[in-house]
Amino acid sequence: MALRLIEGFENYGANGTTGTTLEAAVQAKYGAAITTFSTDCLLNDGWASGLGMEMGYESTSTFNYITCTLDEQDTWLVGFSLKLPGSINASDELVSLLDSEGNNVIRFYLNNNGRLRLYTNVQSYYSVRILKPNTWYYIEFKVYIHDSAGTIDININGVSDRSETSQDTYLIDATCSQVTFHLNHSTGMIIDDIYVADGTAGVNSFLGPCKVEAIRPDADDTVAWDMSTGGDRYALVNTQDVNETTYVEGDTITESDLYTYANLSTLTGDIFGVQLNTGGKLTAAGTRQLNDRLLSNVTNSNGATVLADTTGETVYRVIEQDPDTAANWVVAGVNAVKAGVVVGD
Repeated sequence: MALRLIEGFENYGANGTTGTTLEAAVQAKYGAAITTFSTDCLLNDGWASGLGMEMGYESTSTFNYITCTLDEQDTWLVGFSLKLPGSINASDELVSLLDSEGNNVIRFYLNNNGRLRLYTNVQSYYSVRILKPNTWYYIEFKVYIHDSAGTIDININGVSDRSETSQDTYLIDATCSQVTFHLNHSTGMIIDDIYVADGTAGVNSFLGPCKVEAIRPDADDTVAWDMSTGGDRYALVNTQDVNETTYVEGDTITESDLYTYANLSTLTGDIFGVQLNTGGKLTAAGTRQLNDRLLSNVTNSNGATVLADTTGETVYRVIEQDPDTAANWVVAGVNAVKAGVVVGD
């Protein structure tokens, strides 16, 4: 299994952020072309801590969704926390798995009777448990796409609810490469703490109920980039929202900025991955490339090179293991990392 995406809605603004401000922040990360977003949603209290995305703030809308584009896989695992509102006013999709042409291959619903439904375009599979209003749940589903040996699994709060083997789950395509989260289900519903994983190497076990915690730079470490203002570089890039008011700027190849980060405050158990989120854009004529960089002890981990443009974007990278120990992350290891950016060649 490979962890492909972590999303906790912690980096789009403060509690209550909505409208075009929230829309622009989300599209900076997931792309305007594959992220249609109206102004109904807002950031609200998440599961146990942090923030979540509340759906249908003013009214339900068919135009609220975000899509992450990955690569072709026949096995996908998706987990997320979900708070049901006082009443469910729709039987609609929560998550869709799509092929490279944008066709829906697997669709995951919450019906208005409180039951989850996984639809393969061949057959529907319903959860046994009925979800109750005004309650948080952690929901996971897994699908292996095959015309005779397909499997489906649904977990609720870490407990198996539905599991089927030797199924025909293949009608549209044998693989999926896009995951869409629909944010238009029922007014007041909140989604949080998302993970997406694939079945690489045949390993496809659920992670179980997960929490996502965001930490931000709290001091300069080794820095060389220019500043838009002020005297501390970290303070220019540690905002909770996406903005271009303050920033650091680099032009010399291999020039880097590294920052220390605030300690984790809510996570105490197993850590399945660390995700770096880096926003950047080109501010002058010419070409420049950008890499994110994480330093654990004495070991550097550089992200893939991104060719910066004048529009700007937020790129993300999941690092499943501590690059210095080649073992799973522990809290002390995350608290000690330094991370930032480097001008690519």
